[in-house]
Amino acid sequence: MYPTLSFVAVSVLALGLGSARAACVPFPGGNTGCLPPSKSIESCESKAAGNAGKLVKAMLVCHRKQVDMLVAAKPFDEEACEAAAEAKFDAKTVIDGCPCVEKDELLSVAASLSDTYNNLNYCAGGVPIGGDDTGNVPPDKNVLKCEDAVQKRSATLVKAILACRQKTAKAYVTGTSFDPSACDAALFAKFVASSDTGGCGCVSPNTIWTLESTELSAGNDYFYCASPSGAFAPSHGYLGDAP
Repeated sequence: MYPTLSFVAVSVLALGLGSARAACVPFPGGNTGCLPPSKSIESCESKAAGNAGKLVKAMLVCHRKQVDMLVAAKPFDEEACEAAAEAKFDAKTVIDGCPCVEKDELLSVAASLSDTYNNLNYCAGGVPIGGDDTGNVPPDKNVLKCEDAVQKRSATLVKAILACRQKTAKAYVTGTSFDPSACDAALFAKFVASSDTGGCGCVSPNTIWTLESTELSAGNDYFYCASPSGAFAPSHGYLGDAP
């Protein structure tokens, strides 16, 4: 059994599509937020979620390049790399159709999440990476290769987890069935099976999964925040907090 957050197999059809929706219809699967009240809002919110996933992945690429250059004793401007990723996100994320989504918050959340938990991927060695990034510089190229490989997969995992949320929202507004628990279970199995930590034993795929799935479930209302009556106000304050 994979370590979920009390995910339950659920058909989004069972959540009341076609019934009067005067208030927030809670997102299933232990996620915060509201299922979108219309197809147009779903499209807007899901695009924001997808772009946020791409942003986190891009920031983690910056982190990986930084660590690679530290091991090679070469300079690298990680902040400039992240700034370029943020600018791309800002340009591509249009929220006119879902004004409850706040791009500034998403930018802050992505930066905090990628910086704070860097140590889950880069944990070997005793020389801190420094700056606003947690974690250590790998002690040799063999450890670096191992940690980089898992880090690449953990970056892709963020996008994949958000894709499960996007599919859940899409199913709701189109009146089709989708099982978010099965989606997450498949992601977990694939991530663990593909993450070889033989050369970096301090890296725990289970811990990375738990962190990412927990944070993204708790912060789902950053993306899926609209409710028909406007009564639902996102509480936020989840992503990037130290465990």
